[in-house]
Amino acid sequence: MYTHRRQNLIGRAGGLGLGALLGAALVAVAGFSGTAATQELITLHSFTGDDGAHPQADLIADPAGNLYGTTPSGGAVGQGTVFRLDAYGTLTVLYSFTGGIDGAAPVAGLIADAAGNLYGTTLDGGAFGYGTVFQLAPDGTLTVLHSFTRSDGTHPFAGLLSDTAGNLYGTTQLGGAPGSCNDPDGCGTVFQLDSSGVLTVLHTFTGGSDGARPEAGLIADAAGNLYGTTRFFGGRGTVFQVTPSGTLTVLYSFTGGSDGAWPQAGLIADAAGNLYGTTSYGGTSTSCVQGCGTVFELPAPASLTGVPGRRHMNMKRLGQGGSQRA
Repeated sequence: MYTHRRQNLIGRAGGLGLGALLGAALVAVAGFSGTAATQELITLHSFTGDDGAHPQADLIADPAGNLYGTTPSGGAVGQGTVFRLDAYGTLTVLYSFTGGIDGAAPVAGLIADAAGNLYGTTLDGGAFGYGTVFQLAPDGTLTVLHSFTRSDGTHPFAGLLSDTAGNLYGTTQLGGAPGSCNDPDGCGTVFQLDSSGVLTVLHTFTGGSDGARPEAGLIADAAGNLYGTTRFFGGRGTVFQVTPSGTLTVLYSFTGGSDGAWPQAGLIADAAGNLYGTTSYGGTSTSCVQGCGTVFELPAPASLTGVPGRRHMNMKRLGQGGSQRA
């Protein structure tokens, strides 16, 4: 019964024509209803530890109704997994991380190319212990595309964005060039990883007016400008734009008052380019210490080109075209 529902949802999602959204995000949009009727919840899988534990990220889906995701712990040696859940409810562990050079603790979700290769990040592990960017082929072969070195960032908490040339974009919550930040652990970076495996730091956060500790992923407009949030700036956080050449503009600095404080999640955009997000604290309520948080709208930046897209600049859903890495 649930298999039929999942396939129908995915089919409807494909009809939305939102090429910037992927998998489960599309399923969620397609599944919205204007009624408040009680919905039936079906548990598709309960993790056992051996097949993964404590999933935190969202899912992506292919046209056959298979779901793909990560767990930051569990698996063969407890260092996390990448899994597939088929349309009949059978879960397959596609890869178990060892905590070594291959990485550990994939906290974020995945993206995919048209060939079915999956891409993601690990919070820890890699050649230097600071996390990785990885590719997982359909045959289960994992390739570490980059091991973070500290000067280019550490411990990526968020997933990736890709463009039609196969370049990957993301954030690290810590690290960066030595001396760039008053925090000895670094204030984080925005990076590009090109299809040949060369990583370029587009911006290193200083912890000053530009913000610090970007914990969420990015969205991008048609010109390749990237948009995201930092959790801190004077303790309150920012919304920022980074151009393809690496110029960062702070679009908004939170004050910790009624506007909110400490945004930990990423952004979405509407057809006019207005940006939307949340803050974990702040707001007008006095029911919580330091506020209970906000949902905010930021008017479209004047420099915005096209409508920013989540996860992909122009890639399509898994198996339906789009860019591939060499």
